[in-house]
Amino acid sequence: MVGLAGARRQDIPVWFVILLFVTIIVLPTLMSASTVHAQDSRPKILTDKEDYSPGDTVIISGSGFNFNAIIRITVTRPPDSSNVIRIDGPYEVQSDSSGSFTYNYALDGILGTYTVEATDGTNTATTTFTDATTISCVPSPTTVDTSTTCTVSGVGSNRPAHVNWYDASSTLQFSDACDSGSCTSTHAPGSAGSWSIKLVKDSDSSLKASATLQVDGDTTAPTVTCGSPDSLWHASDQSVSCTASDGGSGLANPADAIVTDVIL
Repeated sequence: MVGLAGARRQDIPVWFVILLFVTIIVLPTLMSASTVHAQDSRPKILTDKEDYSPGDTVIISGSGFNFNAIIRITVTRPPDSSNVIRIDGPYEVQSDSSGSFTYNYALDGILGTYTVEATDGTNTATTTFTDATTISCVPSPTTVDTSTTCTVSGVGSNRPAHVNWYDASSTLQFSDACDSGSCTSTHAPGSAGSWSIKLVKDSDSSLKASATLQVDGDTTAPTVTCGSPDSLWHASDQSVSCTASDGGSGLANPADAIVTDVIL
């Protein structure tokens, strides 16, 4: 009986137990890791910023492509002033041993949305970025009669143009010519409310960029400083000179800057 029991124990070889362990425990783990790696290696491209100014350099980065492969990059530009859409490229760059690459693309002033496509012949990925005109004002918000400067960046092919200041009733109050890639316009809004600063192209009066500027009213009272009367008794009324000033919107009547008070 002892011999028979021993024979039965030898019916399951050690190698079979090891194989069973590998099949049940190790293999699923390896398959799972392989699946995760495959998901992480899907090709993708991106740019270092979402929006640029004319003349900037766009850094295009890609990953998940074939290793040490030739990557062909094309850039579809927005319509130019003649409404022509141009496709730049293909530009060729080689991916590294991990399937990654970088490429520098220089902008030349055509504003709008750009589409980038990269392919290694098997894998393809796309992304977009913009080259837009922006307006920023300092200070913002501002106050009535306070000198405020608005800077327009990325004018590009929109020039020549004008920077127009519209008050809360949409009435044009001030305008500055803009004939360079970046320009500034300084004005002191004369009324409170929500002002609009707009870049308007001269050739067709089309709106190319706008910003909202909140103008608050001057709520600080003027400062009045008076001289001191003497301590003597007088039989008649006496006068003391006073000066008034307003560092905000200024005095409504400049003549009020010097006032004579009568002391009874």
